[in-house]
Amino acid sequence: MRRKLFAISIMHLAVSLAYISFNYYVSAFIFGICVLYLISRLGFKNAILPITIFFVATIFVWNGYFVAEKNEKSVSEIPTDKKIQMRGTVLSRDILESSLEGRENYAKIIIKDSNVGVNVLINLYSENFEEIKVGDFVEVYGKFEIPQTARNPRCFDYKEYLNSKEIFLVGSSERIRVLGHTQGLRCSVYRYTERVRDIIFSDVANRGSSVIGLVRGVVLGDKTGLDEEVYDNFRMFGTAHVLAVSGLHVGILLTLYRRIYRVRPSVYLTILIIIILMFYGTLTRWSPSVLRAVLMSLIYIASQVFSRDSDLLTSLGLTSIISICLNPLIISSLGFQMSYLAILGIGFISPIIIRKLESLISSKYGDVLKPQYINAIAMGISVYASVQIVVVPFILQEFNYISPLGFLLNLPVTILAGLIVTFSIISIFIIALGDGIAYIAQINPNFLIANHLISRFWPILILVLKKNRQTIDMIVWGFGKVMMEIHDLAAGYLKPSYDFVSPGKAITYTFIVAILLSFSETFYIDLKRKNLSRIAGYFVVLIFIFATVSDIDKTPFDKANIVMVDVGQGDCTHVRSNSGINMIFDGGGSRNKNIGKLILKPYLLKNRIGSLDLAGITHEDTDHSKGIKELSKVYKINNLVEGAYAGELADGSGIKVRVLWPIDDGESESGTDNEKSSVFRIDVDGVSVLVTGDIGVETEKELIEKYKGSDLLKVDVLKVGHHGSKYSTSEEFLKAVNPQVALIGVGKNNYGHPSPSVIDKLHKNDIILYRTDVNGAIGLWREGKRLKVCTMLRE
Repeated sequence: MRRKLFAISIMHLAVSLAYISFNYYVSAFIFGICVLYLISRLGFKNAILPITIFFVATIFVWNGYFVAEKNEKSVSEIPTDKKIQMRGTVLSRDILESSLEGRENYAKIIIKDSNVGVNVLINLYSENFEEIKVGDFVEVYGKFEIPQTARNPRCFDYKEYLNSKEIFLVGSSERIRVLGHTQGLRCSVYRYTERVRDIIFSDVANRGSSVIGLVRGVVLGDKTGLDEEVYDNFRMFGTAHVLAVSGLHVGILLTLYRRIYRVRPSVYLTILIIIILMFYGTLTRWSPSVLRAVLMSLIYIASQVFSRDSDLLTSLGLTSIISICLNPLIISSLGFQMSYLAILGIGFISPIIIRKLESLISSKYGDVLKPQYINAIAMGISVYASVQIVVVPFILQEFNYISPLGFLLNLPVTILAGLIVTFSIISIFIIALGDGIAYIAQINPNFLIANHLISRFWPILILVLKKNRQTIDMIVWGFGKVMMEIHDLAAGYLKPSYDFVSPGKAITYTFIVAILLSFSETFYIDLKRKNLSRIAGYFVVLIFIFATVSDIDKTPFDKANIVMVDVGQGDCTHVRSNSGINMIFDGGGSRNKNIGKLILKPYLLKNRIGSLDLAGITHEDTDHSKGIKELSKVYKINNLVEGAYAGELADGSGIKVRVLWPIDDGESESGTDNEKSSVFRIDVDGVSVLVTGDIGVETEKELIEKYKGSDLLKVDVLKVGHHGSKYSTSEEFLKAVNPQVALIGVGKNNYGHPSPSVIDKLHKNDIILYRTDVNGAIGLWREGKRLKVCTMLRE
């Protein structure tokens, strides 16, 4: 078996995924299968070392998951309904601009809690937040809670995202006190790198915060100061990868090392590049892609020092094992997945493309171009193409868009990013050099006094360093400005990207594995030799993979005909028929957040809904209408209905929609906008729901009177009026509607929604209550005569 370490890393990944997706017992079963496979392929004697490596790595992972489960149990015992004190060491600190009116800037810090032993993310609004430094031992007073998990099916899971960064608790505080300072080399390095992060590009900060935010994103992976519109431009053109520190940055340093080392091998040069790599990793806070790139660089350096061959896939395998052992939860990080997937593409696909391109270019331009130039061109094209071939399906699944222009913009943007990083590294070196000189002067002032020549030129040297850094920072700012202008120009004339519904994780993962297998050396050889039995084996492997992961992203909501989408403080009811008709009634809305773009659109695309047949708005209140209007600007809605009057709105394909209120005969001219809310009755595949907007008791009385003697008000599901306000949902109305289930769309609010009196009425009438602030999204459908319900969250 070639590349044993790479094979072990795949097995290690499978064991880890089995633990996350299922439980310890399934993971142990997979481990046993893998051990038997190694013995069958290698023989017992030759399999001892690989099995030992596999066993040790698996023990590390299992222990990591046990610790994570212990941490989750510990934080679940922390009270969330009152303010408490928490002490810990500050691990990172960022200063952010508040997006809320009347709220000043604040700091986002991460502390290592000394009691529970977990990392805590805190929004710090105290007056002295700028004085807090990495390494400070602090006492924070505030409210803390477990991060929110996904509140809508297949949507962003904030808890999973933070857990992948080893953060298990979040909170906010307006009071912090420094109790001491943590000492030690590691803390000193972290404190110094935070200082560099604070002062880099400060000389040109007044030239435009948007460009500086962009440059900081490219160099440090820090998107806190990046304008949302700028980031959206990069994301939609498929060039946002330059804003996440990746192998490009580390590759520049490694390329410089390789060129110098080939000419003049040196132990000191090797030590220096290792120190620089570790420093840059710390400076960028060890994102998954940086950790991968640094580890692979260290493996390459070790191979040069010990005169051993370095194989890309073997290095990737070892790096994967180390990364997962250090933090088993990193597997769920999209950054980790994309970074390793890109290198897999290069390792499997690039060699074949290089051979084909070199042959093609040589046959046409061999008499003009030197072999090294031909190789460089072929390698550049093949690397880029290899990454795109495997990453594009992943982007379609996880981000729901594709950017045809990204293929064109990536070349100039990547070149500019390389220049920005190169000059920024020089700027960082100048900062470190100046700080080093200042440190020497501080610890040994007699050195300057004794050396008159140095003492004389000391101020000149400091001034020269400062001027050079200012010049370099101006160059970096210029490159950033050009990069931004390229995107603005393209966005002004061209459509940056196209939306795609998620094809499903089973299809996506199987497709990616099929691509990698089809470009693998073994498949290439088997294909040339026409080894049909082995080729058939590949198809068996693909079928097995698809069958294994086919349920990986299935959810009970797939059966639901009615889904109350969690949009925070607001209403949103999604109705879909078994024949594929999709409608939404109300869409929530917030003054501080684009609900349509950030919640509704991802929810629809990730649940494989490419367009809406109808969107209905009950009335103009922000928390009902704004989300729909925002959605209409970024997503296809075939029919937008607003201000509808009583009558039939749609009928067919298993779904019927009637408007019951208001009546277009002057009956509802008086009253507030809430009382004029359109009331929709929807019947879909055996389930009926009444969507009532924000109507109050007065309108409820009129509805009862209007439809007396008919069953139009009687439904299975009642969307409770006005988020459970005490001015809605009368006893008479509940008896007239007689629902089995009541739904309340509500989030954090200052209105007292839902009212305890309304909840009491529902319980008194034996109506089962679900609410989005407690249950997240709520799905309903009928199986036989039973009404089935599923929720995203358990109470």
